Amino acid sequence: MAAAWTRGRPFGKWQVGEVTYEFKKLDRRHVLGPGTGWDKAFDLLRALAAIHGDDGVRLVVGFVG
Repeated sequence: MAAAWTRGRPFGKWQVGEVTYEFKKLDRRHVLGPGTGWDKAFDLLRALAAIHGDDGVRLVVGFVG
């Protein structure tokens, strides 16, 4: 679900000072797919699950900012 401030807004780019912002549609493969670095994390989670079982492995992520 899109964030409230993005609903109804067109995709595109805009400039604020020296910073260029881009608003575009992404799916999970763009963010978590091969080549993003997350593929290695998921490979590790699968390997740990093979040893400890699916219920014995969790990925916990924290965001600061």
